[in-house]
Amino acid sequence: AAPDGIAYCAAIDACHVGTQWDKAVRLLQVMRAEGIRPDDATMISVIMACRECEQQELASELQAELEQMRSRAETELTAQAEVVEVV
Repeated sequence: AAPDGIAYCAAIDACHVGTQWDKAVRLLQVMRAEGIRPDDATMISVIMACRECEQQELASELQAELEQMRSRAETELTAQAEVVEVV
């Protein structure tokens, strides 16, 4: 069976612990290519791996992306709540 988001998160976290930022970033790319959306925990593990390995620019880019993901999710939840109120 193909890995799911939980398996990717665990593998990325292991890369973070092992200070292998490049592998963490590659796993993030692969999971996205397979259509799996990273959750907060996954993104934070990649960001921390980058920061701890002095990849500050990449960490900042990923942090901005995480904030955009959170903002989109909040907007979607608000829209869903408004639909529920109308019904």
